[in-house]
Amino acid sequence: MEPPPKPDVAAAETTTAEPELVSLEDRLGPRLHPAVRSLWRHPAALPEDPAVRERPILAAHELVLAAKEAGLKIEGHTQPRKRSHAYGIYLGELLVTLDAGYSPVRVKIGEAMKRVPHELTPEEQAKKRRNEYVWAPTYDHVGTGVSCFRVYTDKPKGGGTRYAETKSRTLASFVPVIIQAVQRASEAKREREEQQRRWQEQRRLEEIARRELAERRSRYEKWEASLTSQVDAWKRSEEVRAYLDALEQQHGEPEAAAFIAWAREHLATLDPALTMALPSGEVPELSHAERRRLGRPQEQRWPRW
Repeated sequence: MEPPPKPDVAAAETTTAEPELVSLEDRLGPRLHPAVRSLWRHPAALPEDPAVRERPILAAHELVLAAKEAGLKIEGHTQPRKRSHAYGIYLGELLVTLDAGYSPVRVKIGEAMKRVPHELTPEEQAKKRRNEYVWAPTYDHVGTGVSCFRVYTDKPKGGGTRYAETKSRTLASFVPVIIQAVQRASEAKREREEQQRRWQEQRRLEEIARRELAERRSRYEKWEASLTSQVDAWKRSEEVRAYLDALEQQHGEPEAAAFIAWAREHLATLDPALTMALPSGEVPELSHAERRRLGRPQEQRWPRW
């Protein structure tokens, strides 16, 4: 009777051995971005559970890699050793600033908070027992153990746009969304600047056209005023000439003749038909139809306060 075959110990060890767990340091790689390294060394912004902290650190690493691949400008920030609160609400710590060329976008990372009714502290309870005045907030903000990104564009509203991990979605899955948000913010800023440039150019051209029209109207007004004054002077000179003719017929004395002779010489210098004093400048370019349509320029008067 043959002895039973010996079991293959090596094969058994191979099949029963558990898979090796890859450490966080190996998953991050040797060439780590300074912002991610700072978050790894000082994870005060993240939940306290070490197992939970790995996910946001890996998400931050993937965010930096995706930003590099998209050609974004990356500015890293150093993490503080303890959390910084704003008005009693924790909104995370600044991780990186991403820029697609026109609009820098700030990305924060931290623990998502929730609002719960305020519980009196021992000191507040002691004051209440002594019937002393106690001021206490209505709500407290406590950590949820969930990590999140907060994205701030050039016009932040409230706490920015929050991307928090859920049971069905990891924090790293929001990385493409954040990259698209940075690109959209840059494109929107570029379009606003282009629109502002077109508006300024339109205003500049309108101002040039307004000045040119004002100059044309001013030149037309000068020529019209010159014509009106010459007509008035001509009418006056005709009245003086008619008066001198009547005076010469009624009076033939030497004294009257001398005065009439002097008056006619003086009239020759006043009659615009003889002197022909033309207005200065070139002929107005404003047409008579435009003049009738626009009317006379009105003097701008500022109200008295």
